[in-house]
Amino acid sequence: MDLTNYTLADLERGWHRNDSQLTCNYCQVSWPCSTEAAVMHEHLQVVHGGNLSQLIHLDDRANTLTTKQQNLLMAFATGMKDQALAQQFQVAAATIRHQKFTFREKAKRAKLFLAIYQSVTQQATTRPAPTTAAPAPTTTQKTQISAQPSAPAEISVNQPAASTPPTDETQAAQILQNYLDFSAEPVRLTKWPTEARVLTVLLHRLVVELPANQVLTAQTLRQRLSQLYFDPMTLQRALLTSGLLVRVGSNQFQRH
Repeated sequence: MDLTNYTLADLERGWHRNDSQLTCNYCQVSWPCSTEAAVMHEHLQVVHGGNLSQLIHLDDRANTLTTKQQNLLMAFATGMKDQALAQQFQVAAATIRHQKFTFREKAKRAKLFLAIYQSVTQQATTRPAPTTAAPAPTTTQKTQISAQPSAPAEISVNQPAASTPPTDETQAAQILQNYLDFSAEPVRLTKWPTEARVLTVLLHRLVVELPANQVLTAQTLRQRLSQLYFDPMTLQRALLTSGLLVRVGSNQFQRH
């Protein structure tokens, strides 16, 4: 299966348009373009075990999922609750939530890169090529640029965190392991970081423990945050400053 021949929609469906017909991504079976989607879905399910299974277990160097991650994703697709999944895999429910968080972050970064790459290639093909190259900066300009001082970095609880955590997955995972206790239910922050980039990673993970699309009173929020860190007010200020938590009324808050 050559991924370069298919669009994102083709991969999600499991079949693609080939000349005047529709063709399965995993075998040579084809159908007329007027064929109902249910026919292709049934073929994928009966012959290939479903498109999702084929994608997750795809034997391609672009698929970097480990066997454990493949098994987890197949289990997530069943819609089972975290506690049931934890019992099945013999781990804590907090570990399941952490893995879901990791997958979501990976998906966000992949989506952003795909949008950037497609925009770049589209602009490159539509914009006329320049007739002359841009002039290189002079020695004086280079000196002026290098001489500009950079603002010193300040680390504070009130310092706004970046909108997204660092792109280095290994580094982010190590930060979470160093600062969070995954044996607790829910996960618990064991110590406050001194670096802004570390705080960003931790806040993006901790906010997942708050319910989505639900307004919380100040008292309820404080109770939930006290389960995550011994100083809930410090954690609340950091979440508000980062924009991950917003005020929606008098003494009411909601996860952004």
